Amino acid sequence: MGFDVDAIDISDIAIQQAAQRADSMDLHIHWLAHDLERGLPLVGLYDLILMIRYVDNTLLSTVVKLLAPRGKILVEEHLVSKEAVIGPTNPGFRVQPGSVQRALCDLEIEREFEGLIQEPDGTRAALVRVLAQRA
Repeated sequence: MGFDVDAIDISDIAIQQAAQRADSMDLHIHWLAHDLERGLPLVGLYDLILMIRYVDNTLLSTVVKLLAPRGKILVEEHLVSKEAVIGPTNPGFRVQPGSVQRALCDLEIEREFEGLIQEPDGTRAALVRVLAQRA
């Protein structure tokens, strides 16, 4: 497709499995097993950044700086909820309502969702999803 793609996960196994799937579809992705608590190993500007179910507000503010002009970021996090939902039991790994939107306040919020969803396996999750763009 002509895109340069970097993908990071802490798990060597997850990287291995994803790389095998990508290879079977002839996708060329730069895979990196890395603990993001040790910092962000990337430089340059990105047209699209996905930060999926990884809570780290300091990292989020750093990642936003890597957005190219008109670049977009999609953030999905587990949301604090009183409902019976899947996901982290430690509240430190869930975000408060409105917190992702506030963290992205310097960007143009294009879409946002906070609430319950049904996962593909039938379980319920409380999530926030925000798509934002740099001006």
